Formats: sequence, structure tokens, C-alpha cells
Amino acid sequence: MPAGGPDGAGWGWRPEFERAVRMAPILVGILGEGDGLALYGLYKQATAGDAPQGPSPEGDGHAADKRRAWAARRGRGPEDCAREYASLVRALEAKAARLRQQAAAPSA
Repeated sequence: MPAGGPDGAGWGWRPEFERAVRMAPILVGILGEGDGLALYGLYKQATAGDAPQGPSPEGDGHAADKRRAWAARRGRGPEDCAREYASLVRALEAKAARLRQQAAAPSA
């Protein structure tokens, strides 16, 4: 865990990030592939710091996609990534609410 990370001082907004982490699996049904990879990369950068240097997993498989999503955030601070993660989860929650409203609306 990087210094000043989720267990460090200065994370007064930590409850928002932790709530978003709990909500993300619930939203999995509405995640596009890009949303899921963005959440993964942001989470890893916020909680583990920069992705390890070195070759990425070979090919175009899901493991390679995840590693690229994490590596794309290299150098960004944990607070910045955690805040963006929480913001993306809020946007996905709003999308889920709109989808529920549309599904509940009577058809003409």
C-alpha cells in the first residue's frame, strides 16, 4: 500500500471511496467493458500504486487489458484515482436509476 494510501492519513474522503468499492459489484450488470476496466485500473492505482514495470501479459486477453488499464494510470496519486473511481461509480448508479425508470415506465 503506498504511503498516504487508504490506510494513511489525509484520506478524509475514504468513506466515499469505500462505499464506491462496495457498490461496484452491484453495478456489474450495467458496466460496459470500458467501465469495468476503468474501475479496475483506478482501484489498483488507488490501492497499490503504479503497475509493475516490465512486459504486460501477452495477447489481447482480459489479463492484458486489465494490466493496460492499470498501467495507463501510472504516476497518478492514490487520492486522485480514488476520487475518480467514486465519481465513475456515482455516474453508473445514475445510469442504473435511469434504466430502472425506463423499465418501470408503462409502454405505449
